[in-house]
Amino acid sequence: MLHNTAKFQHEPAAFKGGPRPELLVVALEERLVVEVKTPSLLAHARQRGENGVQLPYREGLPLEGAREALGAGGLTLPRDNPILDFLKDADRKFRGFRSDGQTAGLLVIVWDDHIYEPISTLVNPRSGLLTPNSFAKGEDGAALRFPDVDAVVVVRHLHNFVRAAGDAPLFDRRHGLDFGDDRALPNVLFGGDGGRPIPGEVLTRLRAWPHDDPRLANMAEYKPNDVVLWV
Repeated sequence: MLHNTAKFQHEPAAFKGGPRPELLVVALEERLVVEVKTPSLLAHARQRGENGVQLPYREGLPLEGAREALGAGGLTLPRDNPILDFLKDADRKFRGFRSDGQTAGLLVIVWDDHIYEPISTLVNPRSGLLTPNSFAKGEDGAALRFPDVDAVVVVRHLHNFVRAAGDAPLFDRRHGLDFGDDRALPNVLFGGDGGRPIPGEVLTRLRAWPHDDPRLANMAEYKPNDVVLWV
């Protein structure tokens, strides 16, 4: 557990001129380096509202077959390349901090309420970025790995920022930066390739449930989806 004398360093560098992640937390023997990423979803959100069918991840359904079946309904493609870029960048930024053998690396991705999108991209069995069948390949042709990323947490909060910026009602939040309490919908945790543990208190505060937690089994938006039909 993080000690109450924890120290926080904003945009630290592991060495002079090195890449700077968002945050370094140091508490007794625990060290945690954090990178926070947010995709641009405005155009993507418009497509979701206009198109009849959405493919949340690649290699699930053949594109040509999906387009033929749609007719004029329109097809929304996955926003998976930004997630791949986030993983690569976090892995690069964390690398210099991990030579001590104890610093853990956490990537936090801020998404909107359509949280099945990053879940599908990360862990769908056909092409998920955190699976052996990842669509991202290294020079050897094997799935690209991110050895300095120990965990990924996807936070469903971006829609609150958007609504707050437009003075729209927030319903379960007092303001755009209100993260919600224990009754709010959970965020999602994915194990990374690094293997070092993330402090439990951090995951509790982030309301980060493992993506395969049985409590999420009956919540459709927390599962990888092959296809989404919009009515």
